[in-house]
Amino acid sequence: MPAQHQSPNPAEAVKAFLVCPGLGHVRRGYESFTQECFDVLRDRPELELTLYKGAGENEPRVKVLPVLRRQSNAARWLSAIVGQGPFFAEALSFSLQLIGQVAWHRPSVVYYSDYPVGQVLWYWRKLTGARFALLFCNGAPLEGALRHCDHIHQCVPAMYDKAIQGGQPRETMTLLPQGFHTPATLDLPTAEQKRAIRLRHGLPPDARILLSVGMLTAVHKRMDYVIREVAAVEPSIRPFLLLLGQRDADTPAIEQLAMRELGPDGCKLMTVKREQMDDFYAAADCFTLGSLAEGFGRVQCEAMAHGLTCLANDCPPAKYVLGDAGKLANFTQPGALAGLVRAEFLSPPKQADRERIHRSVRDRFSWTVLAEEYSRMIRRCAHPSVAAAQLPNVDPTEALGAN
Repeated sequence: MPAQHQSPNPAEAVKAFLVCPGLGHVRRGYESFTQECFDVLRDRPELELTLYKGAGENEPRVKVLPVLRRQSNAARWLSAIVGQGPFFAEALSFSLQLIGQVAWHRPSVVYYSDYPVGQVLWYWRKLTGARFALLFCNGAPLEGALRHCDHIHQCVPAMYDKAIQGGQPRETMTLLPQGFHTPATLDLPTAEQKRAIRLRHGLPPDARILLSVGMLTAVHKRMDYVIREVAAVEPSIRPFLLLLGQRDADTPAIEQLAMRELGPDGCKLMTVKREQMDDFYAAADCFTLGSLAEGFGRVQCEAMAHGLTCLANDCPPAKYVLGDAGKLANFTQPGALAGLVRAEFLSPPKQADRERIHRSVRDRFSWTVLAEEYSRMIRRCAHPSVAAAQLPNVDPTEALGAN
């Protein structure tokens, strides 16, 4: 009989795992959020946190569980066997190792953003009778009621409301925006500093630059839409387009489209290290995402923290995150983003506007404001009322790909 996980004593530190299979080798919002969350909460006395990631170096309270990376032949082979994509194969290889860590160290809470990780732990827990709470950060986002977790961290009101409409009980959710490292004041580079940053990274020193950050694909981030919309802007006011993000099998097609529509003097695609991102935000004049919806839009907040105006699709999550600091239009329509680009580069923001954009992020989403709420959410999930005793009666032989 497997050992049962004991309910935590409220007076003791809550043992929790923060887990992310892509951390250490993939550059997405999931990974940056998980790392920042751990960095902010790791020294709080009421929590005992351990970070589990898919690549990198082992450190005190940071453990690496090497994964089948989604780009590998092994991941493609495994995905064909289980009938899921390579991303699922990566998460599965990580989760099977994580089971051993959970069984040995017996955390009260496992906090994650990659939904398949929670699915694997859910069925293992169902089969063994282990007791711990699954806390899912819904940053994708997934809509409606979700049953392979105990508590859902909803990042925007629109997803919280949709979950309630789909039958998700209010008491199994926390509405809490994602946190960010945001400086207290906006430190804009001088013209000379900005030019030096651009030269250092091979960017045109005197051009106006429009930045977009995300997977370099046509799926979700819709980099193809961004390229075509920028190409539709008159050459006299057209900005240089800088696309930063993780590559995948679709990226060569995006590169070909960019070269055909904008040419090498009009755009650049790059994959850069996380610690370099401040340079690229400082080098840019404006920011956009081509996606029609975001679970939170983490890169939008990073851009706003640097005082950049964000051009985005008109949808409830964007309205919540950007507030009056963004410019919105219907990105399902050709010409919508092009119109925003024209207006922005014909009338760029003044320093006071950029400072207002920065304050909007700092006052609402900085870790200084939100850290205590994150601690409270994790401790709440450790309470027995949201642990295994209340799990729905789900057949553990169901396909892991089902929601």
